[in-house]
Amino acid sequence: MENFHSNRRNQCWPSPEALDCCSPGARAAAEKLKRYLELEVVGDGLIQTGYAEEFIKESSDLDCNFEQPIACRWKNVLYGEAESNWYLMRKVGHRRWPAVIRPGITPKDGNHLIVAGSENSTQQSYAIWISNPALCQRGPGKFSFAYWIYGPVKLEVAAVAAGEYPLNSVGELRPSSCDFKENRGKRCVISIDPIAVPYQIIIKMYTSYNGEGFVAVDDIKYEANVCLSEIESEQPKFTEIDLAPSPHLYATSAAEAECTFDNACLWRNVLDDQYNWSTVVEVPDKSYLNSIHPNGAFGLIAVQQMTVPGSGYLISPAFYCQRGNGELNFKRWKAGQASFKVCVLKVESLNSIYCTEVQDDFSPVFIPGPIYEPYELAIIGVGEADAGEQFVAIDDIVYKADVCDSPRIGEPEACQALGCNFADGQSCRWLLDSTVANGPRFSITAHAIGVANNVKIKPAVKNEFFLGTLIFDKRQPHAYIESQFFRVSRARILRVLLKRSTWGSEFYICHNQYNSTLPSDQCHLAAGPQLTLNDTRNFAEIAEPISEQDTRIFLVASHILEPISGAAAFGIQSIDLIDDNRQSLCF
Repeated sequence: MENFHSNRRNQCWPSPEALDCCSPGARAAAEKLKRYLELEVVGDGLIQTGYAEEFIKESSDLDCNFEQPIACRWKNVLYGEAESNWYLMRKVGHRRWPAVIRPGITPKDGNHLIVAGSENSTQQSYAIWISNPALCQRGPGKFSFAYWIYGPVKLEVAAVAAGEYPLNSVGELRPSSCDFKENRGKRCVISIDPIAVPYQIIIKMYTSYNGEGFVAVDDIKYEANVCLSEIESEQPKFTEIDLAPSPHLYATSAAEAECTFDNACLWRNVLDDQYNWSTVVEVPDKSYLNSIHPNGAFGLIAVQQMTVPGSGYLISPAFYCQRGNGELNFKRWKAGQASFKVCVLKVESLNSIYCTEVQDDFSPVFIPGPIYEPYELAIIGVGEADAGEQFVAIDDIVYKADVCDSPRIGEPEACQALGCNFADGQSCRWLLDSTVANGPRFSITAHAIGVANNVKIKPAVKNEFFLGTLIFDKRQPHAYIESQFFRVSRARILRVLLKRSTWGSEFYICHNQYNSTLPSDQCHLAAGPQLTLNDTRNFAEIAEPISEQDTRIFLVASHILEPISGAAAFGIQSIDLIDDNRQSLCF
């Protein structure tokens, strides 16, 4: 960059006046910028911007890439006796800039940026670029821009009191300057602490006394929660969402729970909580939300309600049942210590079947199934005590599940405990255990379980799951699973779909208790020890009567003849209850 350096003295950085009056020094500076860096002054160089003495409404109002300067809410400031300006320039070629100009990457042909500097080494020169004012900044902010530095020039950023001259700093920034030593391509990134008074942001260039230099700046971005005036920040008009009707309405598809709050929405408030949800058409101040703002109307528990600890339930229409697992999606925002929960509730009560805390991002919420009894979904906004300003907001609710379209006449409690389609990869409410340490256990698998003579127990459909076990040691010949507590309203039939691999293997069903003694008064043989080819290839149906006295079921795989016939594999595809017509009560 030797050719870029000049030995001239007492020459000013190019100004429109200097260019107009044909100053040799000004012309030389402009010509050098164009010759070596392909930077061309745009117009008269002084920038006609969109600056105004009015408060910004969003931090992004200060974003500027200089392609349309009139949209930039910034301007030059004249500072003291040694005055200089930022000038608008354009890159007019593809030549790469030398390495001594850092840290920015060479701008593309046609790119606009601002440049300030001086060739006068006997006098310190300043150029200040100042923003529209902001009323205040709530919480931390981030200010950044692309920049290039050549020579002994300094670049600083500050927050100054709005409308005051001389300029007085009012904010804490870290770092307060960016320098030449940054790695290539790195931006100047400044953290700004909260600012409680009206302020403006400045980008200040100043040169030293011992050499020429310049600074270029582009792509300014500001990310912060800025305050609005009292008129602009008035609480939006909102409509309180109705209470759920009694009796509650039932939906026949998951799609009926979709809600954007713009049109008809079946989600409702309840009586026995502390906060009420409202529908908001628009909020003037969206800066406290994250980068993805609500599109149109949305649901809100307002700040005024959440001054006391409590919770607000927004409940879906009721559903008769959910087959398999489900998923609830919704966009969400919060402030302060507020949080979200999602619960599955028993219909017309706040008694939960399942609850989970919800992450702050927009990730889906898992709804475990199956759910055999009527239920409702609840999105719950939770407020904490002495937590300052807090609120919760939601939008775009989508429920994905296979739900029942009519009432289930059956045994919801027993189905919840016993019913399970293992092909889904879940063990549902069944407890997988073994009375012997390191003994054989049932587990969910999608892989074939092989034994002698090339016999394999496999799922009914490739890549599906089943519940399987392998018994290969005569000293540990049993494996079992245990149900949760249940009751049936009358005698029912338990249906198990089972595969076995080996002659001599046995399958027992035990009522209420199991103590390793087989058979017993509580445990009787349901399959085996004989074996057919069909027993290894297809899941055979086992039907077991269940009475009103039964409260727990044990399914036991046994193979005491392992020394004679070798290891035995067992596979269970599903378990459910059936009615007198052999129709499932659970699926």
